[in-house]
Amino acid sequence: MSIRTFLLAAAAAAALAGCQTAPPGQGLVPTRDARAAIEGAHARLLKAYNACDADAFVAAYAGAFTFVTSSTRTAVTGPTGLRAWLAPGCASTPYPVVELRGQSLTVDGDVAVLSGQYLFRIPSGSSRIDVPQHFTMALRRVGADWRVVAHHLSIVPPAAR
Repeated sequence: MSIRTFLLAAAAAAALAGCQTAPPGQGLVPTRDARAAIEGAHARLLKAYNACDADAFVAAYAGAFTFVTSSTRTAVTGPTGLRAWLAPGCASTPYPVVELRGQSLTVDGDVAVLSGQYLFRIPSGSSRIDVPQHFTMALRRVGADWRVVAHHLSIVPPAAR
């Protein structure tokens, strides 16, 4: 074994030493208060999106974050990029809206992970097209608030709908 391989293995073992595990399929169960705070933060983000409230939408994210969708070519990592991503939809009439179709939550200390499915309703002429998307969102507790540090959306393939 080379010294480089040994050092990489030692670093990985040290990083994993503090990890907690749970029985398969159970994850780490949040307290009722933590669940309410995290799900409330997510609900405010969706409300801001649906109202095209760019200030509230951007405020839901931490100072450093990553946002990626099926339509972004590169990761969005700043408030200006979030505003630019939101602007075209908000300029349309009617503008896109999103519904939460289900989510699961795992919490470990000051970090939470939500995953689930959204239903985006995208304008198309005088009607809207329904576009289901999977999401994964990581949030970090900042004081009493939870802020998004990573948010990924991907379109559900037609065969899986």
